[in-house]
Amino acid sequence: GELSRTLDKLRGEVTYEYEANGRLLEHNPEKRFDG
Repeated sequence: GELSRTLDKLRGEVTYEYEANGRLLEHNPEKRFDG
């Protein structure tokens, strides 16, 4: 129901951000330690 949609939405957003950060980390490994 709503929870499923909410989790799906949050999960999608988190995944998108994670992928973006992952790419940045590849180019800037130093930021990886910054958190």
